Amino acid sequence: MTMDTMTRPAWGRVPHDLQSRAPYLRMPFTREEYAARWQRVGAILDAFDIGVLVVVGRPGDSGFIRYLTNFESYVGDTVVVLNRKGEIALATNSLMRSEPMQSGVWMTCVEDVRPTGNRRYLPNAKPLEELTTDLIADYRTDGASIATCGSVPAALLRALHAAHPGVCFRDLGAEVADIMAVKSTAEIALLRRANVAADRVLDVVLRNLRAGVSENELAGLAYGEMMRLGAEGPSFPLALTAGERTGLKHASPTDYVARDGDMFFIDIGMVLDGYMTDNARSGVLGTPSDLQRAFLEACVEMTAAAATVAGPGVPQSALDDAAFAVASEYGFSQDYYFRAHGVGTALFLPPRFVPGDEKSLRPGELFSLEPMLVRHGFGTACVENTILITDDGAETLNQNTAQWWNPTG
Repeated sequence: MTMDTMTRPAWGRVPHDLQSRAPYLRMPFTREEYAARWQRVGAILDAFDIGVLVVVGRPGDSGFIRYLTNFESYVGDTVVVLNRKGEIALATNSLMRSEPMQSGVWMTCVEDVRPTGNRRYLPNAKPLEELTTDLIADYRTDGASIATCGSVPAALLRALHAAHPGVCFRDLGAEVADIMAVKSTAEIALLRRANVAADRVLDVVLRNLRAGVSENELAGLAYGEMMRLGAEGPSFPLALTAGERTGLKHASPTDYVARDGDMFFIDIGMVLDGYMTDNARSGVLGTPSDLQRAFLEACVEMTAAAATVAGPGVPQSALDDAAFAVASEYGFSQDYYFRAHGVGTALFLPPRFVPGDEKSLRPGELFSLEPMLVRHGFGTACVENTILITDDGAETLNQNTAQWWNPTG
């Protein structure tokens, strides 16, 4: 046996070109859907006379990347470069065992994918910063400016400035997020399916919620059901509390065992084909006190009031006003806390419902609506549903009708 036959390749045993990926591609949308997104972003670049957009993502912060490419960063960083013609390429050091096809490259239809080994394992691998400057050179169109989107690591930002001295850099994160806020017909169909699944997860928890069951037991049922329904995982750490800690609102489950008279709060999100849900329910075990009853009834009416006024052309602040009016009628203005946020491939997208924001809602926008009452040491009351703005009104995507007085709906 010669020495040559003993040589082993360090990585790259599984080809990752687009043709090799084709049998394994599992994307939620057609390539035409993604190409339309690339063109919309390209139009923004054209309007601002920007030659190329550099999009950055990493685990826990990959919404922009997922929206544009369906690629998910499991470790390390990923960079997408897109120009005003809608041409796109992807570079990543998000590699498991330094194998691209073991690292999710099979998830994307982007043809030009340039992986590099993670330098923790392959110290001589080409730095991602160098790959990024290569992509900019290959894809940049006419235009002096370069735009960024996402949280750009300091090392990459320094490399970009060093490679392009005197070039103006612009952050287009808000503009790209605004595109992501208005969902296509295909996205709405996926999010309908995701919220039906989320309802089933809530059902499992609520049907098993009783005195003598621990928070951790219920959390295990929730995670098991979401995975059974095809989820990639949770969209955020599950909040599931009973008793006094309910007044903290979003708190992780513990081994606390629920008792009669406890208030409870459940906030669950799951990721289905890259798209996130975020829904919550609250209630009380056993017979409620007068204060608990009023707290929870006010919460139900607050969400209903806000959803009723939602529609195209309606100022975002109108939903806050409607919910606050209910809280005030019940005497809970000091416990009132309004939140709502767009959802999609990221958990927090426009519309953002910043206090005092008069921006009007648009058809196709979809958001989690969660006006709530929070009192430290007492409890949280919240019914969080997903709302879709339609051409002539609004639609609640969640069909779970469980309320505190009837946990099984």
